[in-house]
Amino acid sequence: MTSQPSTHQAVIAAALEHWWITTDPLADFDFMEVAQTVETHLINSGSIAPDTGTTPMPPPACEASHTTPYSTLGPCTLRDGHNGPVHKDATGATWWTDAPAPPTRTPSIASIAFTTVLALACTAGGIIATIRDDWFWAVAGGLAAILMARETADELNEHRQDRT
Repeated sequence: MTSQPSTHQAVIAAALEHWWITTDPLADFDFMEVAQTVETHLINSGSIAPDTGTTPMPPPACEASHTTPYSTLGPCTLRDGHNGPVHKDATGATWWTDAPAPPTRTPSIASIAFTTVLALACTAGGIIATIRDDWFWAVAGGLAAILMARETADELNEHRQDRT
C-alpha cells in the first residue's frame, strides 16, 4: 500500500511528469532546462509566485524603543504582534523592556552562622554598654541585635524552604 503524496509533492510530480512528456527522450539531460520547465509549471499552476526582483517588505515593528544615554534602540522588528520583553531592532541589537528578576540564591550555612555571630556580638555589645551606663551605645547595640536576629531568621526560613 502506497501513501498518498502531500499537496506540494503532487504538484512537483505533475510538473516533472509534464517535463517528461514534453521532452525529447533522446536529447541530453539538461538540469537547467528541467528546472526552468518545472518552475514554469509551478508558476502557471499557482503553486509558487514568480520572482518579482524586489526586496521583501521589512517586518512590521512593535514600536518599542529603548533610549540610553549613549544610543537609541528601536523600533522593534522582532515579529508582528509579539508581546514579550525581548526586542530587536533592524541592526540586530536586542534589549529587554522589563528586566528579568535575578535568580535567587539560597543562603549558605556559613552565611547563616556569620549573621548569627553578628547578632550575638551586637547583643553582647548592647549588654556591656548598658552595664557601663552608655545608653546611646546600648540602644544602638540592641537595635543592631534585633536587625541581625531578623536577618538570621529570614535566612533560616529561606534555607529551610529551599531544602523542601
